[in-house]
Amino acid sequence: MAAEAFLCYTVEKFMHRGGKTGNSMKILFLGDVIGEAGCRVLQKALPDLKRKYKADVCIVNGENSAEGNGITPDSADMLFSAGADVITTGNHVLRRREVYDLLDRQTGVIRPANYHHSAPGVGVYMVDLLRWQLCVINIQGQTYMEPCDNPFDKMDATKSFISYLNP
Repeated sequence: MAAEAFLCYTVEKFMHRGGKTGNSMKILFLGDVIGEAGCRVLQKALPDLKRKYKADVCIVNGENSAEGNGITPDSADMLFSAGADVITTGNHVLRRREVYDLLDRQTGVIRPANYHHSAPGVGVYMVDLLRWQLCVINIQGQTYMEPCDNPFDKMDATKSFISYLNP
């Protein structure tokens, strides 16, 4: 990729399903994919990046994957076909109304969790990798942004809710 803006993070000693301690999980996070050109580059580069870093799961920020800005069902399809497991977004997610149905279907495209509850979609997604489950929580900061809930309070509430569902 011309500009490799990514992070590959290894989570050590996490819990397998059934409570058994595992070795590690590698999470590859890429962003910000911009426009159709960025989607095409990702489709070419992501399979090699996943192999190179032995990534178990890939999270891609796609809030600007549509031409101009925002995300559309077509740009989300391009990111998923490239190998993304989850697509995170940010302040541009609601710019395109055609993505609202996709957000509501909870297919792995998530908006910031600290948006008002009336906004389309959700801010949390569980990735089921058979051996592991990974909870992805999308939180947006408040500096220079439109008003949203306090990210720290929302993260605490979300973590508590997830702990309640998965004791």
